[in-house]
Amino acid sequence: MTRAAAPFRPIESKRGQLNGESLIALANQIQIKGGNVMNAVFDATALRVWGSYAGAGREAYQRPYVYLDLATLDADGDGLPDLPRPSDKQK
Repeated sequence: MTRAAAPFRPIESKRGQLNGESLIALANQIQIKGGNVMNAVFDATALRVWGSYAGAGREAYQRPYVYLDLATLDADGDGLPDLPRPSDKQK
């Protein structure tokens, strides 16, 4: 395992223990007032993403997050998800 840069050591020590809710809380601690247009939290292993955009006079970290399960997207409209679920890849 590679050594994580100093700011990421606390995250690295919690590998496998963090979930969407805890990562959103962490992202909301990085407040860039007047310029926080978007926050995004990705779970690349499970193909999930949570996103928040600035709007209505509030920064992204002050607004609710929208959840998207990337494994359910059907961009080609064939009625089937375009990406296999990570658990399906292992079979």
